[in-house]
Amino acid sequence: MWAHLCRGVQPNDYDEHGCLALHHVADRNDVVGYRMLVQAGADVRAPHCGLNIRIGWTPLHFAAYAGARDILLLLLLGGVPVNEMDRCRRTALYYARSRGRESCSRILGKFGGVEDLHLVEPRHLQEAQRLDDGAQFP
Repeated sequence: MWAHLCRGVQPNDYDEHGCLALHHVADRNDVVGYRMLVQAGADVRAPHCGLNIRIGWTPLHFAAYAGARDILLLLLLGGVPVNEMDRCRRTALYYARSRGRESCSRILGKFGGVEDLHLVEPRHLQEAQRLDDGAQFP
């Protein structure tokens, strides 16, 4: 991670798959990489923008799906919204439960995470709609 930053790769640059470095460290539960990227200015809410099923996933979605408990906690303690939705209108709690990530599911629940979208607040639905309606990605 440090080598990429030293070569001039910016923390909010997307790769050829639509991922940011922060998505990769969240998926791998890489706490050191996470801290370096956040210190370098990485956007902890930036969505995935590739051409696959993970479009709209935030680092929180990646961490929940992978069972990356340490990154999940760092994101939530840092103020990332627990009920952020991807383009399929699924929250991180949905992915944690669908993968059997019990520890992550409990943490998300304690932070107010919901899985049923009928219980999600309207402001989260508006944010998902904003992403669907033409958010500009590099």
